[in-house]
Amino acid sequence: MKYRGYRVDVTLAVALLTLAVLLGGRLAYARFLVERPLVAELEALSGVQSVTLERSDAGYVLHLKLAEVKDLPGLYRQIEKLGAERLGAGNFVVKIQDERTPALESVYYRIHYYLEEALVQGNFSTAAAKIQSEARAAGVEERFYVDEGHIYLELKHGRQYLYEVRHRPQVLAGGRMGPV
Repeated sequence: MKYRGYRVDVTLAVALLTLAVLLGGRLAYARFLVERPLVAELEALSGVQSVTLERSDAGYVLHLKLAEVKDLPGLYRQIEKLGAERLGAGNFVVKIQDERTPALESVYYRIHYYLEEALVQGNFSTAAAKIQSEARAAGVEERFYVDEGHIYLELKHGRQYLYEVRHRPQVLAGGRMGPV
């Protein structure tokens, strides 16, 4: 079929083929030059046992299974740095899988109020003392860290461990901003 001297069927076929090649190229680029190298880099980090990268409507979700680590804040910062370099800052969420037990979760649920309160009020030393008291009363070893972007909680009992990382709201000129 011709329209003004052009074959519409051939033009349409070429346009569809071009679109398919471009979309396929973009998917191949994302898979082989972004996602797979990121997974390999994350799996090479000490303390990371496995990584699963999942696409979502809002970006990516990085599921990381962590072994028992000595420096959770340092490892988490490395994970975020690699994710931002490969996927773009703010284009991914990190989900940590650990070796939690119902007993550790019970302790966490008793102390998570202190974490929430510290995030809102900024009373980290008070929260640290309360968390330490509750954890020791339950016979659980705890570590509580704070840096400019996150708070980190580690609970350990025997060979089991629970990791919780929460984003801190950024405070600028006396006003609160959203998550960092």
